[in-house]
This record gives sequence, C-alpha cells and structure tokens, in this order.
Amino acid sequence: MSVARERDQKRDKRRPMLNLNWGGVETNQIGTAEFVDFCRRVNTEPLMCVNFEAEGYAPSAKTAAGDVRAGDAREAAEWVDYCNNPDNKERIGHGFREPLPIKVWQLGNETSYSNERFNRATAIAKTIEFATAMRKMDPSIKLVFVTVTEDPDIAAEAFRAGASAYLLKRSAASELLVAIREVMKGRSYVTPLVTEGMVGSLMNAGERKPSHELTPRQREVLQLLAEGHSMKQVGALLNVTPRTVAFHKYRMMEQLKVKSTAELIQYAVKHHIG
Repeated sequence: MSVARERDQKRDKRRPMLNLNWGGVETNQIGTAEFVDFCRRVNTEPLMCVNFEAEGYAPSAKTAAGDVRAGDAREAAEWVDYCNNPDNKERIGHGFREPLPIKVWQLGNETSYSNERFNRATAIAKTIEFATAMRKMDPSIKLVFVTVTEDPDIAAEAFRAGASAYLLKRSAASELLVAIREVMKGRSYVTPLVTEGMVGSLMNAGERKPSHELTPRQREVLQLLAEGHSMKQVGALLNVTPRTVAFHKYRMMEQLKVKSTAELIQYAVKHHIG
C-alpha cells in the first residue's frame, strides 16, 4: 500500500503512481486521510512506515515518466507536520481542518544494502537523519527502528535520536507487534537480539553532546583516521567492527557539517586531534 500526502484530495485528480517494473498505473495509491479514516473505522492506531531516498538506488528514484520517488528527511518531516500540526496549511487546504494524528512511525522496512545502494553505514546515518528531522517537527511521535545491525553503539545512537523501539529485520513478525504495544504504553523496547545490558548502559550515558562536541569514542576514531589508518585498521585497534567505525565517521561528518573525509581530517588537524 502506498500512502501519500494529498496534493489533490480527489482521487481522480491525483498524479498516478507508475510501477517501476512494468510502467503501468498502480491502483493501490491512497491518501493519508483515507488511511487514517480506515484505521479509525477498524478501531486501530495507524502506523506509518517511512523508507528513505530510494535506498540510494538510482533506478528506483524516478519513474520512466520522470516522477521523483525518493523522499528526503525534509519531506518526511513535512509529512509528520501535515498529519499532526493543527495549523498545517496544506492539510487544511485539502479540506481537513482537524489533524490526522499519527503517533507511531516506523523507520526502515524494505531497505537493502549492496554496492548499487546505500552502504550499511550510510543507511544508518540516513535513518538517524530522518529521525532527527521528524522529531524536530513533532517531539511527541514514537519512532520504531527496524534495521539490520546488532551493534550496541548504533542502537544507543538510535535512541539518542529519538527511537522508542529498536528491532532487527530478522526479528519475528510477532515481535514488531510486541514493540508497538510497548511503545503505545509509553515504554521503550529493544529486541533481545541486541545485547540489552550494553544498550542500556549506553542509553543512560547522559545527554547527547552538542553537535560541535565529539564523544570520547568519536575522538578515538578520528585520531586514528587522521593518523592514516583505514577504517578496517581502526576497527581492529579499537576492537569494533569496520561498520561501527564507518558509522562514527559519518555521524561526525553530520555533526560537524563536513562533506568529505578530507574536511574531517582537516578538522582533526585544526583541533589537534591526532
């Protein structure tokens, strides 16, 4: 099922969604208001799933007709605002004076990793970017992360970005239901497939540092990178996986607002790290 903000509320006036494989018009496109109305009719809370930027896969980013299908973090945040902000002008303009409240949002669903798509570290960084943008628009929403990594550092970072639940793609389907129920009760949920003790200690490590400050682990990673070590070598020296090193690297780049490894190394030299 595809759910979208209604650019035109009447179904026959909406831009058709074209199937990427055979080019035909999809018949399952519905609007946010219709989805929320359906959930109300069956007496259930809506859960909205957000996938990001076409997984970095160019053929999925546009249809043959040139329609863009790759939503970014800004668009995801606007979607939250469209649903939950009582004064959202776009929704009101579509004829819905009252909000279409969606409390729970899932980040990650069909996301895959390959040489042709986002690598693992980039996909994780993108997920956190989306979470931050969405919660900035409405801090009250609950985010359920569904990902592939069992790394406790990354799980903790997800919670710092606003996650209420953290599951793996290989978790049982029934576990997602358990997580959603816990989230709806105002609790947090972490899959047992992730080491709970380690995640708990990381979650309680204190408030997140301002963007211009680096954590001790980030400084260690940056120092070793600045010394010329590869991410694989840094992982071996710190006894962590290369993907964890990559995650810290891209997280630092986001925090420091730098766009390349060279700029990151320049930051390290300027601030005498390494």
